[in-house]
Formats: sequence, C-alpha cells, structure tokens
Amino acid sequence: MKYIMLLAAGFAALAISGCATNGTHKIQTPAQVASQVCPAATAAITSLQQVSGLSSSAQADLAKAAPVVAEVCAAGTTVDALDLKSLSATALPAILTVVNASPLADDVKTRIGIDLTVAQIVLASVISSLPPDASGVATQ
Repeated sequence: MKYIMLLAAGFAALAISGCATNGTHKIQTPAQVASQVCPAATAAITSLQQVSGLSSSAQADLAKAAPVVAEVCAAGTTVDALDLKSLSATALPAILTVVNASPLADDVKTRIGIDLTVAQIVLASVISSLPPDASGVATQ
C-alpha cells in the first residue's frame, strides 16, 4: 500500500514540476488551489464521519480537521495562503491519520490515502512557490 502511495506521489510531483518548467505555467491563486484540493478533503471528511467504530483519538483528529476543511472549502469563501498552510499542516495530516486508523478496507484506505497525498504535494508545491508576502493576501 505504501509503495502505491509513493508511486502516485512521485507521478504527481513529476507532473507538478513539469508544469513549473515548461514556461507556460501560471501561478494559481490560493482559491484555485483550494478548488483542486478541497474535493478530496471534503469527500474524505464526509465519508469518515459515516464510519462507525472509529477510536476516540481518531474521532478527535476528525473533529480537529473538519472545521478547517469546512472553513477553507466552503463555497464563496475567500482563501489565502494561510488557509492553504492550515489545510496542509493541520487538516490533511489529521484526515490521513484517521483513514489509517479506521476500519475501512485496505483498498479504500489506499485510494483515499493517494488522493490526500496528492493534495498534500499540490499544497506543498504551491505554498513553496508563493511570494513571501502572499501569506496574508486574500484572493478570490
């Protein structure tokens, strides 16, 4: 399972680096990045909230991640670089922890893990490419 996730992450990193080096890459706004990352995060949160048998620590992690995802991914929300950093540093790792601790089937855990790992790679790439003063600038 970890091998598949690493392979998928490697392909995503290659795709992202290819976009950055072909000369036609346009830096996306935080809102555009959120629109790419939020579907996976929102789907994972919604699915995990329906899973019975989560441990109390997994439920606590889910409770920590859900408001961050809801705030950043709500329709019409103004998203800035700080929101992306919060999603990357807090929500996605917590969701991955819950997925790995859940009683879901291994193939389901793998699919969700790949989606969230790719989302983390996208966020890390975008956050590292933002200008230093972009962390507090809100965009739509």
